[in-house]
Amino acid sequence: MKKYFVLVNKEGLPFISLRREPKDCPLVGICSDLVSAKSLMKAFLESKEQDGSAKLA
Repeated sequence: MKKYFVLVNKEGLPFISLRREPKDCPLVGICSDLVSAKSLMKAFLESKEQDGSAKLA
């Protein structure tokens, strides 16, 4: 089963990767399908816009 890792780069923007790389990027979450990963990325951006900071799980 494929895993999609949602990570945050140094600029604070989320991205999706098939591997947990680079290791120095904070992990937002792990999803089993691309649609869920995109939804998680969107939710991360929305929460960041609302309060100026995002909470990482």
